Amino acid sequence: MGSCYFRYEEQPITDVAYPSLSDPTVLINTTVNGKNSTRYGMEHTFKYTLFKYLDATINANAFYIYINGIVVPTEPEVTTKGFAYNTKATLSYRFPKQLTLQVNGNYESPRILLLGFSLPIYSMDISINKMVSSKWIINATLSDAFNTRRMGTQFQTPYYIQDLSRRRESRYVRVTLTYLFGKMDASIFKRAKQMKGSDSQQGSQDGLDFGK
Repeated sequence: MGSCYFRYEEQPITDVAYPSLSDPTVLINTTVNGKNSTRYGMEHTFKYTLFKYLDATINANAFYIYINGIVVPTEPEVTTKGFAYNTKATLSYRFPKQLTLQVNGNYESPRILLLGFSLPIYSMDISINKMVSSKWIINATLSDAFNTRRMGTQFQTPYYIQDLSRRRESRYVRVTLTYLFGKMDASIFKRAKQMKGSDSQQGSQDGLDFGK
């Protein structure tokens, strides 16, 4: 399954730095609205059954981006452009007794910014899912198994070079317990199909059957 897309954004928010007009020794760091940005690319999802109980899903998104904006008020606008991509992969193995092991991997390549580029982001999550008596679901997830999920940027301007790295949360384990209310009643779909057939017959008798 795949798709192509085109996105245009007016006045994207961006960070800038420039010398003060009244005192050139003072560097002003602020956030402003850029002029516009354009992104176009394609996204594809592939699903495979590698073995009887092992499934794999791969998602890939590649795009090209243009960004226009004013970095210094007294100078012409700046245009940056570049290629970037991100991928996601999921491996799911079904064990006996309704036990499922799932591994999720994510990677985001460096992406162009108005004054520099973002640093790559990559991580892996591991989870175990167990269905108990068709009513309860127990899930245990190890988030960021290798403790690699970090976000960062590198800015390069005529006035300074800055490397920034941060993280929202460290590696952790999450356990959830879910209870399923009610039950699946297949007869509902059968009755709905019968009612639909009756409505079609009535429409034909009334001269409202536009399918013929």
